Amino acid sequence: MTLQPKSRALLLAIAAVAAAQVAPVTLMRPTTPDKSPAPDGFIQRWLVLEPIPANGLTDSAVQAIVKKEYFPNQSTVTPHDGDKVIVDLDKLYQQDKDSAEWKSAFIQV
Repeated sequence: MTLQPKSRALLLAIAAVAAAQVAPVTLMRPTTPDKSPAPDGFIQRWLVLEPIPANGLTDSAVQAIVKKEYFPNQSTVTPHDGDKVIVDLDKLYQQDKDSAEWKSAFIQV
């Protein structure tokens, strides 16, 4: 099959758009027990809870999600790597993640 120049250009443009939509890997599992802040003060070790499903991103939906208590003492408990919580019958885990960048794609958690 031979592609015409216009078809080839369109195919390359579509591939470029698709590649641009893949989130970069910015969060990694730690390889050391501790991680100090970067020299500029950036915190490199994060403890992240796996995503809680949401129904829409309207202001009222987001406010309801933020205000809801998903598990007992969620505002006062001290989480640790590997801790499990039950949210709407789903098991979610706390995970230590390292990041070398000030912006992270939390979608990859």
